[in-house]
Order: sequence, then C-alpha cells, then structure tokens
Amino acid sequence: MPARAPARVAGLPVVVLVAAGCMFSGALDTDGQVWMWGLAASGRLGYPLAAPDAEQEAVPRSLGLAAFGGKKVVLISLRNGTATAVTERGALWVWGANDNRQMGLGDAAD
Repeated sequence: MPARAPARVAGLPVVVLVAAGCMFSGALDTDGQVWMWGLAASGRLGYPLAAPDAEQEAVPRSLGLAAFGGKKVVLISLRNGTATAVTERGALWVWGANDNRQMGLGDAAD
C-alpha cells in the first residue's frame, strides 16, 4: 500500500498541542479540551467506544471538561498505551494501560 500524503484531520477545533502514543493520538484545543482517536485497547482513549466490539476510533472525540473535574487541560502526553494530562490548576490526570503500575495509582488496573 503506498504511503499517504499529509491530510488535515477533520472535526477538530483550533488545536494548540498534539501528542502521539503507540497506535493512538491526541490533541488539545484552545478551550482546554482533550481529543483522542486511534487504538482503544486498555482504555487509552479515555472513553467507551460507541460499538462495544470496536477496537479503534477513526474520528477524534472530545473527552469533555467533566473528565478532568471541569478544569481546562493545558498539557497532554501520550506514551505507549498510557495518557496523561495536566489541568490549569496543576492537577495530574492519567488513563490507559497500567499493567506495570505506571500510572501511580497504587494498582495495576487499566
């Protein structure tokens, strides 16, 4: 299959930051909302998929401010299957793969 040329990701508002993990991507918009898409394994997208048997989300979807206690997000980072976000008040939020306890939550649950 030939390589694709760069293409604009439709459906996103104005983006101020992007991040890429292992088979999933995220973006942060000017309103402090996080948008996620790609492979959904281990909860790395931060939301349940519309189709229960789906494995991936091809279109960006906002997590909404409520996912972060109603606060705007100012920074996101994605690595392997784990995602992190920092809110405007400095709170750290984590989601996704946690099989090696990499989220710091005291357990190994994704």
